[in-house]
Amino acid sequence: KESHYFYDLIVCNPPFYKTRNPGADKNRAIARHADSLEIDDLIYYGARLLSREGILSLILPADQLDYVISVATKESLSLQRLTFVKPTPNKQPHRILLQFGKMELLIQKGELIIEEFGRHQYSDKYKALVEPFYLSFKS
Repeated sequence: KESHYFYDLIVCNPPFYKTRNPGADKNRAIARHADSLEIDDLIYYGARLLSREGILSLILPADQLDYVISVATKESLSLQRLTFVKPTPNKQPHRILLQFGKMELLIQKGELIIEEFGRHQYSDKYKALVEPFYLSFKS
């Protein structure tokens, strides 16, 4: 009998570049290009591995928003949280942070600006988010 585990949280920054010439460094190409992990597969298996209250969190290019929501909806996952990530206040979002789950909730929408006041002048919200991972942001 096969045992099956369910997870409360799955977090992934999947490979998402679709270029045909990913470069000479094979390991870097695998990590960055969707040839090794298609978003459809990630969502398909994520939906099957989540617990009833589980969350699937992803970071993706902003231009994939509509597609990812349609794939997740087909897998009975609901968008619960959406954050648009902007490099600066005056630029369009280049990334999106998405949270999906099996439970349908009111969608929480937000915005994260990385460099708020100029080059390398990171916003407080961004610093708080990444502080555990970057020594230069430690208080």
